[in-house]
Amino acid sequence: MSVAHLALLGTLPLAHELAEADRAALLAVLRPRELVAGEVLFHQGDQGDTLVLVGRGLLEVSRVDAGVRTELGTLGIGAMAGEMALLDPEPRAATVMAAHDSLVFELGRIGLHRLRATCPAASTVLVGEVIRIVTARLRQMDERITQELEPDPSRRAPPRSNRPVTSTFTRLWARLAGE
Repeated sequence: MSVAHLALLGTLPLAHELAEADRAALLAVLRPRELVAGEVLFHQGDQGDTLVLVGRGLLEVSRVDAGVRTELGTLGIGAMAGEMALLDPEPRAATVMAAHDSLVFELGRIGLHRLRATCPAASTVLVGEVIRIVTARLRQMDERITQELEPDPSRRAPPRSNRPVTSTFTRLWARLAGE
């Protein structure tokens, strides 16, 4: 891994919480990968065991359901993609493609285990970021379900912070069950 990669990693928000030695330990388990615009990093349905940190460029995230492609968004410098693959062996939930020439840093499960053993501080920061991202996506999904169940904002339940997350899922289940 190059000094330039270490310097680039140091500019990413994830690395701001890490000391220089911890950044070096993280970089030791990451694999840099250059992508050209239009190159697919991974496809929806692929088996995966890696996440990527975007070091440079822009990635597009999309998925296909019932034959209809939906663009879910873009991921820029410092963002993570594929983080669920480190936690869950299920197939990839979306397709990720380089929108521009990009540099990503890949981390697999084996690298994460090695990082946990050699540098717990860096591992803790990384896993904390994965948990933050997954939690944020769950909150977004909760809000989208709430909006679909009750399109009229004046009739919606109080904001998420004042009610349990499960309430929306309970209402959805009841609706699906015909209650």
